[in-house]
Amino acid sequence: MKQRRKERRLALEILYEWDLTGRSLEQIIKLKKDVSKTFVISEFSDRLIIGVHSHKEELDKIIERYSEDWKVNRMPLVDRNILRLGTYELIFEMDVPVPVTINEYIELAKIYATDDSRRFINGILGMISKDLEK
Repeated sequence: MKQRRKERRLALEILYEWDLTGRSLEQIIKLKKDVSKTFVISEFSDRLIIGVHSHKEELDKIIERYSEDWKVNRMPLVDRNILRLGTYELIFEMDVPVPVTINEYIELAKIYATDDSRRFINGILGMISKDLEK
C-alpha cells in the first residue's frame, strides 16, 4: 500500500474514533501508543488530523452545501469522516492533484464504507473540486 494511503487511513481511524467516542485526539493517540510501542503518526497524518479537527465546522458546512438535504451529523460516521478528510485535503493540501485526492478517498470508502457510500462520497468530493476550480 502506498505510504500516503496508509497515512490517510490512519488519520481516518483516529478521526473516526474521536467522532465516535468524544475522546480528545491526545487521548486517542496516547492509547494507540500504549497499545503499540511502534505507533507513529507521520507529519502528513498529523496535518490531516489536526486540520480536520481545527476546521470541522467549516468542513461540515461545505459538505452539507453539496449533500442535498443530508446533515453531516446524520451521515454514517465513516462517510462523514472520509468526506471531512477529503474536503480538507482538497481545500488545504495543494500538493496532490485533485483527481488523485478524490481517488484516494474513494479507495478508503471501498475498504470502510458501502457501495452507495462510495458513490455518495465520490459525488460530493467531485462537486466540491469543480467549484474549487472556478
